[in-house]
Amino acid sequence: MGIANRVMALQACPTRALKTYPEDIVAMANAGAEAGVVARQERQMIENVFELEIRTAPSTMTAREKHRLAGAYRD
Repeated sequence: MGIANRVMALQACPTRALKTYPEDIVAMANAGAEAGVVARQERQMIENVFELEIRTAPSTMTAREKHRLAGAYRD
């Protein structure tokens, strides 16, 4: 519970829990990009951040070939 909610609870003021979903944030970023207040690159970055939530570690890794040199492996 955040500080604002605690203060409101002490004052016996009703509070409500607002949930923000990734789809809402992406929609706001898209609207901002269309209005010209969010750069297209920033919008893409926001989308990529939420894509990371559904990706597995192996799918984000870059494959590297191992080279054998003088009995040791080097990247």
